[in-house]
Amino acid sequence: MRSYFQTLNILFFGLVMGPAMLAIVAMVLIQTGSFTPLPNEMLGIVFGTAVPAVGIGAFYASKILFEKRMPAVIALPTLEEKLEGYRTELILKYALLESPAIFAFLAYLLTGTMLFFAIGAAMLAFMLMVRPTRDSAVMHLALGGEEARVVRGE
Repeated sequence: MRSYFQTLNILFFGLVMGPAMLAIVAMVLIQTGSFTPLPNEMLGIVFGTAVPAVGIGAFYASKILFEKRMPAVIALPTLEEKLEGYRTELILKYALLESPAIFAFLAYLLTGTMLFFAIGAAMLAFMLMVRPTRDSAVMHLALGGEEARVVRGE
């Protein structure tokens, strides 16, 4: 069971590190003057609408899809199958949260608008708040008794 959660955390942090590295690179490029954002006011207006809309849409899509698909995972017969299904659903959820963060950081790079950077950072912060843990697996999979003890490592 330990290797399952190690693998899950490696996948999670891999998904988080992509947009985090993009954020760092974008910040360094703009702050050092190595890259000059485009002086296009229309681009700022378009991104000003699109970035929050994509962020909010992806947040709700990840929540709705996860909640809609989890009953099928919970109904699987064995703990191993449940855990595999759970991993799949988490990867989908995290990918839906990662995409708007990348979009926001790219919008920041192109326009230099700190609001877009803040939206991307908020998406990453939310991802970190919903990182995979043993207790969250027990809760999401509605495990009880022996299965819950096995997942918790007791």
